Amino acid sequence: MVKRLLLSLCLLLIIQVAIQACKIEYSIVQNAKEAYSIGEEIIIEIKVTFTHRVCPVALEETKFKYKGIQILGATKWKQESAMIYSRKIKTKVIESNNNKILITAERTCDNEGGFGTLELITLN
Repeated sequence: MVKRLLLSLCLLLIIQVAIQACKIEYSIVQNAKEAYSIGEEIIIEIKVTFTHRVCPVALEETKFKYKGIQILGATKWKQESAMIYSRKIKTKVIESNNNKILITAERTCDNEGGFGTLELITLN
């Protein structure tokens, strides 16, 4: 009985990990601080970790939405390991929407895709 329960729990955990979406993470590479003023430039790194071995959606199909910032430039996607890719974007604060800057990344596919948002604070 205990063996069946343990086996069921293990299978449930494996299934949960298998259906998990891509993981999207952000980090400030240059000019990290508590709050930003209009005109400041920020370099942000975006990491996408595939949770499925083969993703049918190309990295270039990742959709980004921005509020309060302007994109000044971006690197190409770089493979860091077998399932982790990253790119850097150079941004400039152009306005304040309720003292917030938002960057949202979204990946859509049959395997559930992925979603991630970075929220920064602006000074006003």
